[in-house]
Amino acid sequence: MEILVNRKTIRKSRRGLEPLRYEIEGRPQSLRELLLAMVKEEVRRYNDAQASDGLLRWLSQGELEDLASEGKVSFGGAGARPADLGKAEQVMLAAFEDGLFRVLVDGEEVADPEAPLALTESSVVTIIRLSFLAGRLW
Repeated sequence: MEILVNRKTIRKSRRGLEPLRYEIEGRPQSLRELLLAMVKEEVRRYNDAQASDGLLRWLSQGELEDLASEGKVSFGGAGARPADLGKAEQVMLAAFEDGLFRVLVDGEEVADPEAPLALTESSVVTIIRLSFLAGRLW
C-alpha cells in the first residue's frame, strides 16, 4: 500500500514541505502498525543510502544550511553504522508515548496507538514533531 506522509516541525524552513511516499506492506489496522511500518521503511532507506554512498558525498549549499540549522553537519561515511530496526521501533514508540510528535490521518488526530485506522490509497498522514521551549527562571 502506498501512503502520503507530511512531516512538519515547528521551525522555519525555506523550502516547501513535500509529501513523502511510503510503500508499506499490507494495510495497517492500527496507528501502531502504521508507525512501525513507516519506521521499517525509514530504516531500510537509511541503510540503503549508507551502503550506496560513494567515496565522498558532496553537500549543496542548501543541504549544508539545513543540516547546520539542525545542529549537526555529517557526511555519514566510515563512522556511520547501519540502523537497528528493533532499537528504532523502541525509540519511536517511546517518543509517541512521551508526546514528542502527533499524528493526524486525513486531518483528524489519532492519539491512541491501538485505534483502528481506515486507510485508503488517498489517505494523507501528517506527523507533527513538537518542539518544547526551554527557558530560565529569573
